[in-house]
Amino acid sequence: MTERNEPTQEVDEACSMAGPTPHALRPYQDEAIMCLRDALKAGKRRVIVYSPTGSGKTVIAAEIIRYARRKSKRVAFVCNRVELVQQTVEQLGRAGISCGVIQGDNTCTEWAPVLVCSIQTIARRGFPDVDLFIIDEAHGCAGSRDYRKMLTKASKTPCIGLTATPFSPGLGRHYKELAGPLFESIIVASTIPELIAAGYLVDLDVYAPSEPDLSGVKVVAGDYQEDQLAEAVDKPQLIGDIVDHWLKLGRGKQTVCFATSIAHSRHIVQRFQEVGIPAEHVDAYTKHEERRDIIG
Repeated sequence: MTERNEPTQEVDEACSMAGPTPHALRPYQDEAIMCLRDALKAGKRRVIVYSPTGSGKTVIAAEIIRYARRKSKRVAFVCNRVELVQQTVEQLGRAGISCGVIQGDNTCTEWAPVLVCSIQTIARRGFPDVDLFIIDEAHGCAGSRDYRKMLTKASKTPCIGLTATPFSPGLGRHYKELAGPLFESIIVASTIPELIAAGYLVDLDVYAPSEPDLSGVKVVAGDYQEDQLAEAVDKPQLIGDIVDHWLKLGRGKQTVCFATSIAHSRHIVQRFQEVGIPAEHVDAYTKHEERRDIIG
């Protein structure tokens, strides 16, 4: 965390955040917001907030939006996937924040003071005139021309990135059009060990089945090349090992299994079903209603 300074009126205006917290936050959430204000006060305009999965990033975003609206500021929450647009609208709605939407044919109430946007749609149609951008899954910005275009166009507008994985290569890379790094500062809201110690997350046990042979898989921009990785892990013996370990350690427990590709996921589902375990496949193309029915 950065050292905290007393906020000034000028900073509150620039950050679009001021006044007391209207809803109770967990201590680390409140601290993250205060540190974010300090970073923007110091002249940063593109800041990432790192907070692990399950720590309440949307709660932090909702609180930031409330502060902005107290100052009559306009906010755009930007998502990188269609299903996340709908999820965000629902989550913010439960927090008492009504939103307009800019996303393909689902666009509605574009004049609303709070917008939930698809990056693909606003990159194509034009970026909304707002006082603050909040970027969900901000680790994807480095590899996206659409996000870099938005950050360039909004270079004088505060942009807050939210992510549980701020480790993607390029997030601190300097770009000529930005006259600086993609993101200028990072705020660490909390870590997984801290959240477990505080009782906000349950502790976990890690079991490792057979390891795939990745010796021939290329590394591109710090990550394994996806098609080669999928080929390396989508092996009958490895898939069978996943099922065998689940039968020993997880039988009867609702489980999420992350695959490397759509084909890999379908093969895992098939293997579970072959041994009589109900399993369903979900991917980015699964319709919202079907996804909801599967997840329950």
